[in-house]
Amino acid sequence: MADLAARPEYDLPATLEDLSKFVLVGREKLIAVKAEIRAIDKVGLAKAVREQKLQEGQALSEALLDAEVRIGQLMREIPARPGYRRDLQPTDSGVARLNCSEFEGSEKIKTDSGVDFEKAPEISELKVSNPDGSDKRDVGQSITPEIITPLKEETSETKSESREPKTSVKTKADVIKEAGFTPKRAERFQQLAEHPEIVEQAKQEARENDDIVSRSLVLNMIKGEKRKAERQEAITEQLSKPKTSRHIDIFTTDKKYRVIYADPPWSYNDKQDTEKLGGAVKHYPTMSLEEICKLPVPADKNAVLFLWTTSPMLEDAFKVINSWGFKYKSSFIWDKISHVMGHYNSVRHEFLLVCVRGNCTPDVPKLFDSVVSIERTEHSRKPDKFREIIDTIYPIGERLEMFAREAPEGWDVWGNMA
Repeated sequence: MADLAARPEYDLPATLEDLSKFVLVGREKLIAVKAEIRAIDKVGLAKAVREQKLQEGQALSEALLDAEVRIGQLMREIPARPGYRRDLQPTDSGVARLNCSEFEGSEKIKTDSGVDFEKAPEISELKVSNPDGSDKRDVGQSITPEIITPLKEETSETKSESREPKTSVKTKADVIKEAGFTPKRAERFQQLAEHPEIVEQAKQEARENDDIVSRSLVLNMIKGEKRKAERQEAITEQLSKPKTSRHIDIFTTDKKYRVIYADPPWSYNDKQDTEKLGGAVKHYPTMSLEEICKLPVPADKNAVLFLWTTSPMLEDAFKVINSWGFKYKSSFIWDKISHVMGHYNSVRHEFLLVCVRGNCTPDVPKLFDSVVSIERTEHSRKPDKFREIIDTIYPIGERLEMFAREAPEGWDVWGNMA
């Protein structure tokens, strides 16, 4: 193994048994090589020494992956259950015949009697063998073609012989055990064999980063590609559905939503009745913090919440987030451009808080700017741009807008203004 490790290229064994030995011994060797590299870094040996040892580790790790890919390919060909070569299959009459499905495209199949079925005559052409030597056929008389020899009656002995399996094959579990691997490791080898292109990609990335490729890295890349494919399939399915919207009652609905967009009617306890100040109570009915917290939000166990709030209500917004069963993750800022009067400064922004329940990271890894500058219009109306952002990064799943002003396409809505 030391001689093999000193070379940049490996001649891999051909048989499963030898490949298994190569992997088992090679993995131990690779552990030792990595330990040597750590020791070289610790004592500060010459760069050339480390480079030589790194190349040795890279060559060995890549060869081991190639061997494991080949093992996976071989294991995929092994039947999970004992297999047998069954050239003879029983007919309905119990008489053994050749299994024609085993010989598609081969020579014409003949029985032991020598009949070539592709050249067999029609029934009307068959001669009737009468005791008197004539070929006259009476109604109901059975036909015994001269070219067909009646089959012999099958005895229990011949029946047993015809049905006895021929060449037995070891099960996959037997082979895995004899090779010295666990079923889980064998499953990983087969995953590698199914994705040789990812194996090569991992090798290249490791070399570009002056690193040693590992099986765990490749398996994680495979999982990532699988999740990406599943996500894309779900996105395609979601986009193919007709985009409808409907009004629901959150107090009675059984439906659960993955994406929730909410703009609560915060109560500021400040009517701001003067002409120049635009208090919320003058535009729509408000709700107390306690009322908002008690709302039955129909969120799925894995869901995302986009919650609007203002600077004065920021602390209360986190109480709502916790009451609804979410955790704060991030935020967008809407820069309204136009200023609005406030008690401590001239406020020109609002917060859109991003909160998550369970596991609900974005379906599309597109990063939008956290500050969006759009001039405000009527009181409290939010720009459509933010709903477009949500639809872009979370295209999968049912979606609900709470306290909605209108019914946007593809969203269910709840609110007395919708």
